[in-house]
Amino acid sequence: MVAIRRAVARALEWEDWLTLGLAYLCFLSVAWSIQKAHWADTMPSLLLLGLGGLIAGWILGRSSLPWPIALMTAAVWGLLATFLQSLYLVPEGSLGERIDSLYLRFQDYFHVVLSGGISNDALPFVVLVAGLTWGGAFFLAWGLFRWHTAWLGLLAGGITLLINFVLLNRGVLGAFILFAITGLLLLARAHILGKEQSWRREGLEYPPLLSPAHLHLSFWAALVLLMAAWIVPTGYGRPLAHTWEAVSGPFRSLASDWVRWVGPLKGKKLIEAVDIASVLPLRPGLYFASSGEVLAIRLPEGSKPTYLLLRAAVYEEYASGGWKAGERVGVRWPFATLRAPTELLAEPLRVEVQLLQGGTPSSVLLVPGQALPMAFTSGNAALPATALAPKGAVVSLSWADSTAPSHPLMSIHQDASDEDIRRALLREGYLALEIKRQGRRAREISAVPVEAILQATIVPEKKLSVGESYWTAGILPLPSLADLQAAGTDYPAWIQQVYLSLPKRIPSRMKELAREVAGDKPTPVDKVLAIANFLRTYPTVSESPVPTAGDLVDHFLFEARRGRVELRASAMVVLLRAAGVPARLAAGIALAPRDYDENQKAYRVTANQVLAWPEVYFPRWGWVPFLITEGEEALNLPYQYGLPVPAGLFGPLGPEDTLLQEILEGTDLPHRGAAP
Repeated sequence: MVAIRRAVARALEWEDWLTLGLAYLCFLSVAWSIQKAHWADTMPSLLLLGLGGLIAGWILGRSSLPWPIALMTAAVWGLLATFLQSLYLVPEGSLGERIDSLYLRFQDYFHVVLSGGISNDALPFVVLVAGLTWGGAFFLAWGLFRWHTAWLGLLAGGITLLINFVLLNRGVLGAFILFAITGLLLLARAHILGKEQSWRREGLEYPPLLSPAHLHLSFWAALVLLMAAWIVPTGYGRPLAHTWEAVSGPFRSLASDWVRWVGPLKGKKLIEAVDIASVLPLRPGLYFASSGEVLAIRLPEGSKPTYLLLRAAVYEEYASGGWKAGERVGVRWPFATLRAPTELLAEPLRVEVQLLQGGTPSSVLLVPGQALPMAFTSGNAALPATALAPKGAVVSLSWADSTAPSHPLMSIHQDASDEDIRRALLREGYLALEIKRQGRRAREISAVPVEAILQATIVPEKKLSVGESYWTAGILPLPSLADLQAAGTDYPAWIQQVYLSLPKRIPSRMKELAREVAGDKPTPVDKVLAIANFLRTYPTVSESPVPTAGDLVDHFLFEARRGRVELRASAMVVLLRAAGVPARLAAGIALAPRDYDENQKAYRVTANQVLAWPEVYFPRWGWVPFLITEGEEALNLPYQYGLPVPAGLFGPLGPEDTLLQEILEGTDLPHRGAAP
């Protein structure tokens, strides 16, 4: 009875209620920010979860249980609360059906994450948010009532608000202000709690209203600090801006991994922060910027507006929720070459790209078709860059290997100098990456095919700044349909290894569909045209139904039967690979003459011009883009509707490009920036 009376008396202490109220206001600011952000379509009741966590922290913090037992009890309590909220998030069904669905979705999620895929299910992350919400509220109350510190909960809440502001750009200023005021008050309250406990042990008397008086002073001090921060002049605020950049930078750099792990969260800021060179989620879509003009594209002086297809990035590996780059090797750009990179059926094109916004366009370099091995230039200086070639294309050969002499590269003499070996490799179409020697004799070489570099993703060594511009040059191969039919299937081994691969768990009906549509076609290009014509029956829409989990392309093909352009392009690549035709997905900018602004003498690029398209590999020609569009207003780009356009579509280079003319005439390129 004595223990019960003590518990009741303690439960009625007004100071505890004051502390608990402040803690709930502090938690409310974080929950308000999360709910306002609307991270996912279905979110749990964070206010209810937080209240439960605070009550649990208060009860167990005030109890006489040893802390290990109390924390174990809290873990069971929190897991039960999170589990019940998780069942609420699962679609309707019996209790057993909901539990089974929850188990299967988590099983699929962990398989995707551990295998390096891209999650298409937001439920596991939402459940994690629910668990962390309960846990954060619990440790806020536990720290206050057991350890007399508020730092545990404030640290968790501060990180959550930071993520909200930095990654999703959906933070609430009012929530931040409430968090700052209540956080400072809780720190003051926790300090007084510790002192009061110490005074009681020592038998010292203290004023009964010391705590409210202390909180009153703390409130006005916090308000003065916030007002000072609000009115500080911009010039004096610049050091704070640099501090903010330093603190938020690591969080932004995690955006690509976040997109892979957390599923289709909302918030365009998160998508814009993704490194497009490494990952392309198919949900919520392609974003270079949320609004406004992204880029200005200019042609050489005297050129007429024409159609442009500027590649930003290419992807090797398909995952159920999107595309990602496979293992890659970086090659410094530009590099030496001995001959023109391709047989030219169109004039090379040179364009200037100017950044009008930051984000995605600052981390990749746009190229009109197949890049020419000349420097990107910014102003009068070369722009340092790296081409990201697939690692599967790298050839490593050793003179000590008994099978090596059968390889044509092994005709190179071991006593040749490094320069002679590099030139011999270039004559065979390879770029030397590394030459290892034993004494004076070459022992082992590694090289990469030049064609694997010329049509790779190219990134600047440092992110570009808003307003910065650079010149780039490339060629879009335009073989005729007869040329492609005669190209054959003599694919290099690395092309087959990298660009015919599909996930092991891909739905079998997609492979069956590929066989049904293109299985009996005689040549690869005939299979391409058959699949392209089949997919033309799938209309493109800006918004379409998407599954809560599972393979997005499978859902597009068999359930929705309509979707965004990147879904249709992805479907074409997947079906081509299933039909035995090497293919990959590319992303970039598609422009038509109507996008050209005569007053500005530039194409004004918005997010509407961002596009994803399939590219198909043909021996001798390399990667050829195929665009599937419909309607009279569609872009008249190469291989639209599967039909090639005449050569000479693109405008010529300017007369000042003498270095490029040397390349096209087959003369040696000076060894500027040659690979080591």
